[in-house]
Amino acid sequence: MKRGQYSNRTITKSDAADPENLGVELGRLCILHKYSVVDVTEVFGVARMTVYNWFSGKNKPSKHLEKTVRTLVERLRQKPIPVPSDENE
Repeated sequence: MKRGQYSNRTITKSDAADPENLGVELGRLCILHKYSVVDVTEVFGVARMTVYNWFSGKNKPSKHLEKTVRTLVERLRQKPIPVPSDENE
């Protein structure tokens, strides 16, 4: 099942990754809230592949981005979870 614009592969990789990893947590929250990879790239000024690597746990956000990533994670944690609609499923 796709959630937003995320593929099953991206979701599966994120689900299988270490939830203690900051990038993985960001990925799970972005998937849940349908916050796009393009949005994340624009916020942090990084490539899409970098974001996908964070989401899968392959890489962690660099030290100079860590505080900003944590801020976005906190904001997404506080955001209400969207209710799925038939058109998105």
